[in-house]
Amino acid sequence: MRAFTLDQVVSSLMPKTLSDLTRNSKGNVKIYLSSPEEVAKLTTTFKVERLTGNFERWSIISIHLPALNTTQLFLVGHSQEFNKSLMTSEIVGIDGDTVHTRSGSYYRLVGERSDNPDVSNILATLDGWGLGTCFGLPPSFF
Repeated sequence: MRAFTLDQVVSSLMPKTLSDLTRNSKGNVKIYLSSPEEVAKLTTTFKVERLTGNFERWSIISIHLPALNTTQLFLVGHSQEFNKSLMTSEIVGIDGDTVHTRSGSYYRLVGERSDNPDVSNILATLDGWGLGTCFGLPPSFF
């Protein structure tokens, strides 16, 4: 019989990809990298009132709720100002390299888009918003 450390057990339970996040959701939610067409629908022009920060290693993810037939897009990535991974509120507009969110924040996108978002941050954020259980996501311990 092979012995496992606590770190190994916890690590094996943690989602590592976006599809891992929703494996137990019973189709209640889909979380995936946003398509170019979804992103294009949010393209607009706006005046940046005050830049909130810069995101590097960024991704735009979609959260689709089939029961409501709705999809919302969110910016995730590494905030240079806070030196940690963050997930924004819903994106309401994109103008070039600047994203405007529902909360009124403006974020500049630095560098290229990442195809590997910080899944643990997404899980922790959704859990913190009280949506993890609703979506059938595993609990977050961050």
